[in-house]
Amino acid sequence: MDAVAFNTVIHDGKIDVPQQYVPDYPSFVRVILIKEQGAVNNDLPDTERIAAFQRLDGCLKGCNITLDEARAQRLSRQ
Repeated sequence: MDAVAFNTVIHDGKIDVPQQYVPDYPSFVRVILIKEQGAVNNDLPDTERIAAFQRLDGCLKGCNITLDEARAQRLSRQ
C-alpha cells in the first residue's frame, strides 16, 4: 500500500489533496482522519484559522523537506 501524510483543513466536509499527490492518486483513496490534539487554537473563529492555514500553505509551496527533516530541525532549535 502506498501512503502519504499531510495536514489540511476540511472545507464544507471536503478534504483538499495537495496538487503534488493528485497525479499519483487520481481516483479512489482510503482516508483516515486523525484529530490533531492541541494543534488548533479553538478560540479563533473558523475563518481566521483557515486564513492562517492558507498563509502558511502559501509559504511552504514548493518546499521539499520531509517530515523527518522538519522534525529534526525543530528539535535541534529547542
